[in-house]
Amino acid sequence: MKVHRFRLVLTVSLFALLIIIIQSDLSPSDAASAPPPVQPIQVLKVGITEYQNVEDSYARYDKLFQKLANFTKEPVSFQFAIGNYGEVMEWYNRGEIDVAVLSGMPVSKLLLEAGDDDLKKIDNAYIGDVSVFDKPDLSKSEIRDRFAELLSPADSVFTYRTVCLTLASDPDLGTAKDGKPRTIEDIKRLWNNGKPEKPFKFLFVRPYSLSGYIIPSYILSNEYGIKLTPDQMEFSYSHTESLKKLSEQAQKPVGERTRYVAFVLEGTRYASDPKSPQLFEQIDIDKLVNINIPREKIFVNHNLEDEKFQHYKTLLEGLFDNWRPDPDDLTVQLRKRSANWQHEYALSKDAVKNVAVPRQLLYKTTIGELLEDFARYVDQPNVENRLTPRLALVLSGGGAKCAYQAGAISAIEEKLRKINKARAEAYKNLTEEQKR
Repeated sequence: MKVHRFRLVLTVSLFALLIIIIQSDLSPSDAASAPPPVQPIQVLKVGITEYQNVEDSYARYDKLFQKLANFTKEPVSFQFAIGNYGEVMEWYNRGEIDVAVLSGMPVSKLLLEAGDDDLKKIDNAYIGDVSVFDKPDLSKSEIRDRFAELLSPADSVFTYRTVCLTLASDPDLGTAKDGKPRTIEDIKRLWNNGKPEKPFKFLFVRPYSLSGYIIPSYILSNEYGIKLTPDQMEFSYSHTESLKKLSEQAQKPVGERTRYVAFVLEGTRYASDPKSPQLFEQIDIDKLVNINIPREKIFVNHNLEDEKFQHYKTLLEGLFDNWRPDPDDLTVQLRKRSANWQHEYALSKDAVKNVAVPRQLLYKTTIGELLEDFARYVDQPNVENRLTPRLALVLSGGGAKCAYQAGAISAIEEKLRKINKARAEAYKNLTEEQKR
């Protein structure tokens, strides 16, 4: 966890110590009018499921918890860690975190696997919804759903939708000369060509992403009979990267392209080309249109001891009751729980139950991605006087294990050499002002 996340605790603690020192020097008459002793700070451990850039995610949630701390009636500090779906759920089930901020996939899985008693506990643990996002880069174009109904202001904040895209210049699925929209029937016609070699690949985001894989794959299979095999799909691990993969193909001759049909989040932004203002063509998939996927929800950990659970629940409910959005910063939003919130996951649960997730892709955090996140963190301007982080590698002991561990260390060192080479090249291209 970054150092600046503890500054609030340190500052308040020093303030409390200062009060104690001053009180000890007061005369009896002064002491009678002295303020009451400062309450001890409660520390809540929070686990968050997130798959975007780790450092950006920490910055967003740091802002959320700083804002939340202003609405408590008692001193509270939040310590939080971001992990993938499997990691956060493991922390939750072991009782290692007090609060969980869960995205749609783990909530669906939690509800799907729970028995009647656990469903009651989960329902009791649910506090409300949270939406935390970066301010949009208005210099970039935005993917908007041409076919879906317009979302209400509340739904646009606390739900999201998937859009199906291909290149506008694709000879079969791109923009039609007659101006008519492309539909799922165009995909089916090309896909069911009777040949083992399919004309295009489906480009998804992550195997555990509701919007980027599970729901689109479920709709393709259940509603349209398009059942995919692993060789017929790819994962980009980022909605932005999916658009990048698509746009890269537009630079190639038609015969040399990898032809993609991609599923990305509505609202994803990309750098448009002034020479080709319409880079992408949306495909109308009627059964996918208007499926609203819930954003993150906040739960107190129902695996905690009853007294601790109830205390944290009361505290968080008070936060939600007292919460007032900042009109100058709408990138952080909270919404108190709704009575029928589990109905929001009816389709998601069925999709999670029926879509096979590739075993080798259960987790996002490959060693390569971890090292690249680490490099991005180190290379950021140190405007907050942060300590330089250190990365540790822990290997279990045992003589026989050294053989594969030596190979693993060799592979990690090779990855580090490549990253450092790329960083050195990027540094050479910086201006003198940027280097300072």
